[in-house]
Parts: sequence; structure tokens; C-alpha cells
Amino acid sequence: YPEDARIAELLLARADEPGFLPDPAYRDTLQLNLAANQRRQHDFATAEESLLKLVEAKPTAPDVQSELAR
Repeated sequence: YPEDARIAELLLARADEPGFLPDPAYRDTLQLNLAANQRRQHDFATAEESLLKLVEAKPTAPDVQSELAR
């Protein structure tokens, strides 16, 4: 999981570059993936911060709600 989280962080760092992501919605998917990896690594405080950013952006998204409930 540490390698997955590192890659997600690298991708998120470049996500705002024009043309880097094929669809801007992928940014939220990467953020959710990062939060799940952080949770699996028992880094709960950081995972919570990542999820709170997503909840602000997409409060009714089922995948975000599911991860938040874990």
C-alpha cells in the first residue's frame, strides 16, 4: 500500500496540469484511492483529512460515503 499511496500522491500533484488527466473527475477518484490507502496503512488522521476534502466536493457520492463509513 505505501507504493500505491506514493503514486496516487504523485498523480494528484500533477492533476491540475492542463491535459494531464483525461477527465477532471479522475482527480476525485485518485483522492478516494489515496484515502483508502492511507486508511489501510492505519494513517487514520491523514485519511480523514483526504476524505473531508472529498465530502466537501461530493457530499452525496456513494463511493465517498462508503469509504467515510469505514
